[in-house]
Amino acid sequence: MSRIVYNTTTGEIRPDPRRRGGPVQGLAPELRLLDLIEPPPPAYDRSTHFLQQTRNFDLEAGTATYGWEVVSLPPRPPEPRWQEFRAALRGIPELQTLLQGILSVDAMAFLGVGVGLGQAAQGDGRTFAGVWSELLAAGAVPPPLAAAVQALAAAHDLPPEFVAGLALPEG
Repeated sequence: MSRIVYNTTTGEIRPDPRRRGGPVQGLAPELRLLDLIEPPPPAYDRSTHFLQQTRNFDLEAGTATYGWEVVSLPPRPPEPRWQEFRAALRGIPELQTLLQGILSVDAMAFLGVGVGLGQAAQGDGRTFAGVWSELLAAGAVPPPLAAAVQALAAAHDLPPEFVAGLALPEG
């Protein structure tokens, strides 16, 4: 059986320096010689759990047990639903009105929104976020519409940084 030297003051752990478990002589009072117990890791499902090593020091029994705890993996965040987000935007009449107004004033911004929504449906919201930011900065998006689009994005589990970028600039 392996043994370790445990410092009760600092928590430091060292291997037993003696060979073949000879007698202990001159061990400082804060140092304890403990028998090391190392059970094998338990079986577990790697897709849902992970192993975390535990250490338990029983000074009265003179043992140090290095065991294992099976811990659940944190839940995965939900998958972003970009296509559903794009489809849901069609149901906001104020957005349709805004886009019609943009088309008559700035065809490139109108195209940017359309292209951005198409890319967003494929999982890349950068173009839409960029065009939306320009519209917000220009004051073209009424606050209730900005809040509605942002809430819709959050409800469709889109990335938090994308959702945050849909808000009206402060100030």
